[in-house]
Amino acid sequence: MIESPRLTIGALARSAGLSVDTLRYYERRGLLPAPERTSGDHRRYPAATRERLTFIQVGQRLGLRLEEIKELLDACEHHDDCPVGTAVRVLRQRIDEVDAQIGQMVALRDRLQSAVARMGVHGDDVTRLLTDEPEPPALEPGAGTRGAPDLAHGPVVAWGSEPTARSCPSAPPTVRRSRSRAPPPTVRRPQCPSSPPTGRSAPRSKPPPAVPSAPRSAPPRGGAPVTASDTRLYDRAGLLGAGVTLACAVAFQVLAATHPGVHLQPTDLPLPAADFLRPIATEPGAMLLWMAFDCLFVLGYTAMFTGAYGLARSRLLGGLSLGGILVAGALDAVENALLAGYAAQSELGAVVQAPPLTALYTVAALKTAAAMFAVAFLGLALPSATRLQRAMGLAAAAFVLVNAAGVAVPELGPVEALPIAVLTVLLGVTFRARLRDRGNARGNARGAESDGPRPVAAGGAA
Repeated sequence: MIESPRLTIGALARSAGLSVDTLRYYERRGLLPAPERTSGDHRRYPAATRERLTFIQVGQRLGLRLEEIKELLDACEHHDDCPVGTAVRVLRQRIDEVDAQIGQMVALRDRLQSAVARMGVHGDDVTRLLTDEPEPPALEPGAGTRGAPDLAHGPVVAWGSEPTARSCPSAPPTVRRSRSRAPPPTVRRPQCPSSPPTGRSAPRSKPPPAVPSAPRSAPPRGGAPVTASDTRLYDRAGLLGAGVTLACAVAFQVLAATHPGVHLQPTDLPLPAADFLRPIATEPGAMLLWMAFDCLFVLGYTAMFTGAYGLARSRLLGGLSLGGILVAGALDAVENALLAGYAAQSELGAVVQAPPLTALYTVAALKTAAAMFAVAFLGLALPSATRLQRAMGLAAAAFVLVNAAGVAVPELGPVEALPIAVLTVLLGVTFRARLRDRGNARGNARGAESDGPRPVAAGGAA
């Protein structure tokens, strides 16, 4: 019987496309059996070792760790044929880990897209934007080692490539003395037991200078930050509400121009009883149309302030603003229902009883106070990093001041609509910009995904 030729460690390394140090590392980890040695203490490997190295490389291409590959090799040695059950179990476990890692990467991509989309709102205040980014949720016990690549068990390499070397800073260097006395002893630092050496010394590079990181600021007071999915809903609701509010404002101007001399919303000004009842008696149809638009107006500005809640830098101030506008909308709805009831009676030809003017004017005063409260806190809640945001704050302040002055000077009533119209336009522009930026971010992400994953370079480690 002819014995198969034995291979030196150099010949075996060249045939497998690996380095000599990598083969020694595999031997220390138990992936390669200890070979026979010659009288000169040189390794001699049987030819079957080449097939074992091919098995190891294929396992690494599948993303298996060295411990898992060793488990499969041990199972094959103890049986005539490699047991399929062990291989399936190991591969399914690896699939679960890859799925968990994909979930973490998708969550990270969503956070990055959210940060890009928020750039259009926060403007040049990038430092606060990035430092206010919420921390990712804590993983379950063991999820960190299960979902992330476990480099301590061996990196994933491409076919025929070699794992990269990592030095072990905590291990003391060992001195390897040469057999001859002429050269001085060379100092050799051991490699980390978790990383195989490549046999090639990498040039030393200076560590990068430490960059001082910006101090992390606390999350907005009054609650947790709004998530990316929530901001999309807020922006869409705000944009729709701003559009409805502006459309109703135009409708009010058209109705007022087509019915001069008649106050279709008599509670806007302190009127005598005769002037208060005139639109109910003479223009009940126009008054009902006004009330219908006013109901849409209530829904519009409520949705707009709901969207503005997503812009607030403080959940507390934003919540106070939203609560104030909800109260104002409820009072506005009560006022409209009462006036629409009297107008409907007049339209049907029924006898209209004298409305409770004191009660109606009280409801109107409370509605105005609630609206001023809501707009004032909205101006405080909005960020002020960009010109657009500062303009929204000024428009909110102007509305509060004009309404406060209108209590003493009722003639300022027509001017009260100007600052709130400017604020509505600015909020609509902001909502539209945020949605456009977020759509561009999603489009860029889809384009990056369509390009496909880049191939792993030979010799690179995962």
